[in-house]
Amino acid sequence: MHAVFSRSLFVLALSACGSDEASPDLSVESVDLDLDGQSEETDCDDTDPSINTYADEVCDGKDNNCDGIVDGVDAVDAITWYFDQDGDGFGVDSVNQVSCEQPQSDEVTDTTAAFVSASGDCDDRDASIFPGAVEVCDLVDNDCDDDIDEGVMNTFYPDRDGDGYGVEDAPSTACSAPTGYTSGKGDCDDSNPDVNVDAGEYCNGVDDDCDGDVDESDALDVLVWAVDRDGDGYGDFEGEEALLVASCTQPVGYVYNDELSEDDCDDYSAEQAPDRLEVCDERDNDCDDEIDEDAEDAIEFFLDEDGDGYANDQNISEFACSDPSTETDLYLELDTDDPLDCDDTRESVSPGALEDCATAYDDDCDGEINESDAVGASTWYVDADGDGFGWASGSVVACTVPSGFVEDSEDCDDASADAYPGRASDVEVCDGLDNNCDGTVDGLFSGDPAIDASQWYFDYDGDGYGDAGRSATACSAPSGHIADSNDCDDTDASVHPDATEYCNGTDDNCDSVVDEDAAVDASLFYLDLDSDGFGDPDGARTACSQPSGTVLDKTDCNDRNAAVFPGAVELCNDGIDDDCDSSTLDPTTTYYLDSDEDGYGDPSVGIVSCSAPTTGGVWVENDEDCDSTSALAHPEGSEVCDGLDNDCNGSSDDVGEYCLETLALSEVATYLPRASDADADTDSDTDTDTDTDTDTDTDTDTDTDTDTDTDTDTDTDT
Repeated sequence: MHAVFSRSLFVLALSACGSDEASPDLSVESVDLDLDGQSEETDCDDTDPSINTYADEVCDGKDNNCDGIVDGVDAVDAITWYFDQDGDGFGVDSVNQVSCEQPQSDEVTDTTAAFVSASGDCDDRDASIFPGAVEVCDLVDNDCDDDIDEGVMNTFYPDRDGDGYGVEDAPSTACSAPTGYTSGKGDCDDSNPDVNVDAGEYCNGVDDDCDGDVDESDALDVLVWAVDRDGDGYGDFEGEEALLVASCTQPVGYVYNDELSEDDCDDYSAEQAPDRLEVCDERDNDCDDEIDEDAEDAIEFFLDEDGDGYANDQNISEFACSDPSTETDLYLELDTDDPLDCDDTRESVSPGALEDCATAYDDDCDGEINESDAVGASTWYVDADGDGFGWASGSVVACTVPSGFVEDSEDCDDASADAYPGRASDVEVCDGLDNNCDGTVDGLFSGDPAIDASQWYFDYDGDGYGDAGRSATACSAPSGHIADSNDCDDTDASVHPDATEYCNGTDDNCDSVVDEDAAVDASLFYLDLDSDGFGDPDGARTACSQPSGTVLDKTDCNDRNAAVFPGAVELCNDGIDDDCDSSTLDPTTTYYLDSDEDGYGDPSVGIVSCSAPTTGGVWVENDEDCDSTSALAHPEGSEVCDGLDNDCNGSSDDVGEYCLETLALSEVATYLPRASDADADTDSDTDTDTDTDTDTDTDTDTDTDTDTDTDTDTDTDT
C-alpha cells in the first residue's frame, strides 16, 4: 500500500474516534485489567498496558494505539523508504514510503528495483551514479553532490600556434583537451609554432626555447668572433694572442670568424690588414709579407728622352715611391693633365711648340699637321651648292684651300644654288628659300608674300580650328595659324566642330544648338502622367534639363493611377498591386504558429499577412500559448500531474502535494529525475473516466432530488 493510502486511512481512523474520546469516561464503572488507565470497553487489548488509544504506535507487530492498523505509517519509529530502481542502494527522494518494514511490490519487474533507507540518488536509472560514488571525468555528477567532474578534470592550456605547448594565463579544465588547447604548458609566444620550451635556440632575436634568454651563446647557429684590437675589420684568429667569443651578435671590438677569414698580420696597426692597399710607408700594409710593393700611392715617373721637358707618349714609365732618374735616364713626374711629347727624338717638337705651315709634321703634338692655327694659315668659306658664293658661317682656316671652299663669303643660303646674291626680287616663290638673298624667305616678313602663298587662320585656343576673322597669307602656316576657319569660339579649346556636346549652356560642337538632348551627360527623365512623383520606366527620354511632366524616378508600375506607386498603402483583396511590390495582397493581420495544434499560438513565431498562412503548420490569431510543444498546455487546460504547466498559470503540477504517489511503482520510473538526460521520450496516455451518480431521496415532504455528475478527463503527455 502506498504512503498516500496509509495516511488517508489514518485520517479516517482519527475522524472515527471523534473528539469525545480525547479522555477516558470515568463516570461509569469499568474494568481495566492491564491498569493502563483505559477500560476494556475502549482498550483494544486490556491485557497489555502498552496498548490503548493513548499509546504511540511503534514498530512491534502490534496495534499500539488501537486504530485498527498494526505498525502503521504513524509509528513513531517508522522508517522512510526510498524507491531504488537501479539497485545501487540509494533511492530517489521524490518517491518514498513510510513504514516499519521494507516495502515490497510485485509490480516491480526489474529485479534490481526496491525500496531502501538511503536517499539522495540523483540518477536512479544508472547504478554507477549515487551519493559517495567515485567521480569520474564524464560530464556527469557521479557522486550526486551537485558538482560535475570536480577534482578529476585535467588542466589544458590555450595553444593558438598548434606547437603542443600552451600559455598559462588562461587555463581550462576539462575531461579532454578542447579545440585549440593542449596539456603542455610554458609557451612564451603562442603565435609562433617555432617557439616553445622544447625548441632549439637560434640567433634570431627571439627566445625560441622560452628560457627567458634571447640568442644565448649555445644557440644552434651561434657565430664565433675574434678580437679586433686595432679596429681594422680583421681579427687575430690563430695567433698566440687570439681571443675568440661565441655570440649571436657581434661583440664590441670583435669580428666574425668564418672559413674565409684571414688573420691580421698586425692586430695592433689599423693600417695593416689583408684587405689594405700597399702604400709607401715602409710597412707590409696588405699582409702579403712584402713591403711597399706596387704601392697604391706610388708615383709614375715618365721618360723624357730628348730633354725638352715633355715625357714621351709611349707610356714608358716606372712606378716608384721616389724619383728613379739617373745621369743617363731623365724621368718626369706628371700631373694628370700634363701633355705628352709626340716625338721624343726632336727637341723642337712638343706640346708647347707652335704649328708652322712651312713644316710637314705635327709641330705642336695636337694630332694634326698644318691645322688652322698654324703660322701662315688663311680663311676659306664653304660653297656647298657650288654657285661660286661661300657661306660666311661655314669657314675654315687652313694652310691651303680645302676642296669645296672659296674666298667669297656673301651667299645667304649655301644649301641651294637657287639662292644667291644678285637674283631678281620678283622671283620669290614658296620654296622655303631667300631666293635673292634680300633677307626675306618666301616673302613672309616683307609685306609682299610669295606669288603662290596660302591663307591661314589664327587658332588662339590651340584646339585645331581657326578663327575666320583673323587670318594671314603665307607660304606655310605662321605660328598659331591653321588652314581650318570653322571655330565658333576661339577663346575656348573645348569648343570646336568636333567637340562633344555637354549640358553646360555652351554650343560645344559649333552646330548652333546649345545643350541638345544628345549631350553625353544628358539625364534620363521618365513620364509621370498621373503626377504621383513616380515615373513610367517605359517612358524615358534624355535631356539636359527636366522636361515638364517628367521625373527622375522610374519605379511606377501604373502611371495611369495616382494611388498606385512604390510605398503606397496596399489594400487587401482589391486586385491591384498598390505599392508596386509585384503582389496584390499585402499583410495586415499577425498570425502565430500553433505547433501543438491546441488552438493557441506561439508568441515568438508570428507572420503578418492578409490571411492565415496555409503552409508551415497551423496558424492562429492569438499568441497566448505558454508551451508550444505540448497540446496539454494552454490557457484553458486543466492541471494534471505530468510535469507541465497545463493551465498556463506559471506553475507546473500545482494540483496536489503527492502527484507521484498516486502512481503504481511500474509507472514511477517515467518521472524519475536524471543527472543528465539527453534523450527525448515521448509517452502518450489517454485516460477517460466517466462517473455517473444518481441519488434519489424521498422524505415526508415528498421531495425528489436527482444529481448526475459526469467527469471526463483526457491527459496526453509528450
